[in-house]
Formats: sequence, C-alpha cells, structure tokens
Amino acid sequence: MAGHRIHECTSAEKKCFKCGKGGHLAAECRLKTMTCFNCGEVGHISPQCPKPKKENQSGGKVFALSGSETSADDRLIRGTLW
Repeated sequence: MAGHRIHECTSAEKKCFKCGKGGHLAAECRLKTMTCFNCGEVGHISPQCPKPKKENQSGGKVFALSGSETSADDRLIRGTLW
C-alpha cells in the first residue's frame, strides 16, 4: 500500500461516540436508542445536539402537607411515593 500509513490510537481511554462516555466503544454501548433531551429527536444526545440549547425549564414542584392543610384544597393530588 504505497502512500498509506497505519497509526495506532494514542488515546489511552476508549470513548463511545453514541453516548459520549469513556471506557467503552459504541459497539459495546448499553444505550440502545439515542434520544436528545434538548430537541427530542432520535439519533443523537444533547451534548452533540446541533440545535441551540434550551433554557433550563423548571419541572413540577413537590410540597409536603399535613393535617388540616390536606383537606383544604380540591386540586391536591394525594399519593404515596415508594
């Protein structure tokens, strides 16, 4: 093979191109389907997302109520977390 050279990988750590984490290759990755948490599209993960990063969106809020507070509001969702 004239003009071609073979180079060994000088990186000591393997890095997966699917999940972006070190220690394994994509063929060994446990991540089956890549879904981006930024844009919701399948095929990449948020650190590799080509779309602008979303602002942090606050999720729901959790409050602990006790006694008479629990019966005062009809909008209260009751349940036990395990």
